[in-house]
Amino acid sequence: MKDWASIIDELRKKESEALAATALEYGRFLDERGGRAKLVGARLVDNEYMQTERVLDQIRDEILDLPRQIAQDVQDPALRWWWARELYWNQQHQPELIGRYLLNCSSDQVPELVGHSPKGLLCGRCKTTFFPPTREEWKAAFLAAYKTGWDQLCSACRPLIGRNPPDIQS
Repeated sequence: MKDWASIIDELRKKESEALAATALEYGRFLDERGGRAKLVGARLVDNEYMQTERVLDQIRDEILDLPRQIAQDVQDPALRWWWARELYWNQQHQPELIGRYLLNCSSDQVPELVGHSPKGLLCGRCKTTFFPPTREEWKAAFLAAYKTGWDQLCSACRPLIGRNPPDIQS
């Protein structure tokens, strides 16, 4: 069996480097073209910029292909479930791919099968640790926090958005 943890780590490092290279090339493109006022579509004919975009897309395609590769390599159902959970919660994978390759189920069953995130969040208002059961709940917790200026907000504190924040005692 392959060392999938190191493979995933290496792909994430490559993706990070490709993102940095793409950002540098985009900055160069803007400088050469006179800033954002020029047509952004012109970057599609800029070979250096498009090369970095192609590399980034290739790395992201490799990352999206991980569920299929892991499913071919790992036969143990418990390990396949563990990798499904890891990819779903930590690697931003699509539930369709995880369901199809690792769990043999439909995409709407994936959140139920992998369970809540292994990492809890601390509510910025009431200071309790909570485990959002789905990605949508994670997003809602962070969006609510963004609107209020607090850290993440649990589902009990989210309806209180817009009210005066409590006095925070240090």
